[in-house]
Amino acid sequence: MQTKHAWQKWSLLLAMYTGARRTEIYQLRKPDIRVEDGINYILVTDEHESQRLKTNNAKRKIPIHKRLIELGFLEYVEQSQERILYEITSAESITSWFGCLVVDLEIPSVNELDELRSYHSFRHTFISNIRNNHSFDLSLIQQVVGHEISKCGITDKYTHGGASLKRLSDVSGAFKISPSNKN
Repeated sequence: MQTKHAWQKWSLLLAMYTGARRTEIYQLRKPDIRVEDGINYILVTDEHESQRLKTNNAKRKIPIHKRLIELGFLEYVEQSQERILYEITSAESITSWFGCLVVDLEIPSVNELDELRSYHSFRHTFISNIRNNHSFDLSLIQQVVGHEISKCGITDKYTHGGASLKRLSDVSGAFKISPSNKN
């Protein structure tokens, strides 16, 4: 993938393969890239004073898709400064650049459902791809993307903690890019 700046490549690929929000990607720091039980993951957190979470559910571990590792994401993190996308000064820079990219590449501004195509569309595509092509419980998908877990009636009172990182890795690793991805 040829891009003028490394942040362009990684902001796009992270959105595509993690379903993370733009601000979550923008504020990633080196210490947020971790390993647990042999699984590389991104910790979406507000541990640093510059980090903010959209909701309480946004704090989570996102397993790093094997394709990101193959493309050199871990090496990029090693070579980066404290903040991974250190070349830009705001999350809005990602949105502005992506908007220009869509225009430059003459990509239709709306999708087949007549919805505006934006950087956030990667999040929609990630969620739709996993939900429509695999049989994972909705609650697992919600944990990966930082949504509130749907209520399960009285069962909620008996459910403690979240899924294991291995199980979450199965979910995020199921994302595949194919010509049939239309969102």
